[in-house]
Amino acid sequence: MYPPTTSPYVYRATDCVGRALSVTFVFDNATREILDALVHREDGCLLDRVLTGVMSDGSPTTLTRQFVVGEGYTQIPPSALRSRSIWTVDDLFRHQLGVATRGW
Repeated sequence: MYPPTTSPYVYRATDCVGRALSVTFVFDNATREILDALVHREDGCLLDRVLTGVMSDGSPTTLTRQFVVGEGYTQIPPSALRSRSIWTVDDLFRHQLGVATRGW
């Protein structure tokens, strides 16, 4: 999968019963810098974390670049992304964007 060329980029995944968690990344088309990230987790969705990368043991629960989200809408501020070395939309793809559950 390649980074998108224009904003926004929407990542969507479903759990085993079809409930979804989606993340919308708004970024500057020229600089590629992420300006906003909004997560929507459907009620009852088993997926509860947004990941960028996987640790060497294969577990997302030991990953430092993860964001645990509740049901409904959650904003991930750009400052939180930057603190985890995610500045641009290209960084998301470099670190393998994904989702997981706490029971992973």
